Order: sequence, then C-alpha cells, then structure tokens
Amino acid sequence: MSANRSTAAPPRAPIVPIAFNLPPGFGERHAELVGEFVAWSPLPMDRDAHGGFSIVIGLEQDRRWGYRFVLDGTVTLNDPEATEYMADGTGGHVSVVRT
Repeated sequence: MSANRSTAAPPRAPIVPIAFNLPPGFGERHAELVGEFVAWSPLPMDRDAHGGFSIVIGLEQDRRWGYRFVLDGTVTLNDPEATEYMADGTGGHVSVVRT
C-alpha cells in the first residue's frame, strides 16, 4: 500500500497594501521604487499633489523587505523617512519596511 503524499503548496501569507512615499525636494523629474519584493526591478512612482512621489503595492504580511528609490533612472536613494536599514551585501545599506 502506498502512502498518500500531498503536493499542495504551503499556504501563502496574506497580502497587505503598503504605501511608499518620497517627499519633494530632491530635484528629481521622476522616481521609481526597487526592492526585494520585485527582484530589484523598477516600479514607476506617481507624482503627488505636493511634488513628491508615491506608490502603493501589496506585500506578503509578516516579512521584512529591503528597498530603495531610484531618481531620474540613475541615482539611488534610501528612504529618508525609513526607521530601519539593513546591509545590502555590497558594503552599503538599504531601507527596510516590515509588513
């Protein structure tokens, strides 16, 4: 008699909306968000009414995620409003958001 083996994937954590905001004042024309949650591929951010940029994305709950902003396609910047940072593996640091 053979044993039944489950091939079902383990349950995924709930997804929660997280807002990322870059305040105005960096002289940028456009901004993008990069992070672990998108394999460091850029996501375009929307300019808000005050001249800053924002984006809301869904992330798995109960995780710690590294991220940065990319200004005008060339300059990377940690979130000036982040309260936590972690090593990026190259001697620098990235901003952290916890969900």
